[in-house]
Amino acid sequence: MSQTMFPHIAESRMVLAANFRKYGNGPDFWDAYQRLLDAMVPGGEFKAEMANRLALLAQEMGVLETAQLVQV
Repeated sequence: MSQTMFPHIAESRMVLAANFRKYGNGPDFWDAYQRLLDAMVPGGEFKAEMANRLALLAQEMGVLETAQLVQV
């Protein structure tokens, strides 16, 4: 899946990083994660792909040790 399908991936990284700084790895961070995912991909076939991309971003930022990916 190309980045052109999800042009806001760089912005997503900034949003996740800001929420991680604010909330740590607690429930408020994951609520913000879910809101970001829902805003980017309200539904449909690309939601799992975007969820995986956001999970990998969270892993890269150190929010979690190992991302659990959704089977596509």
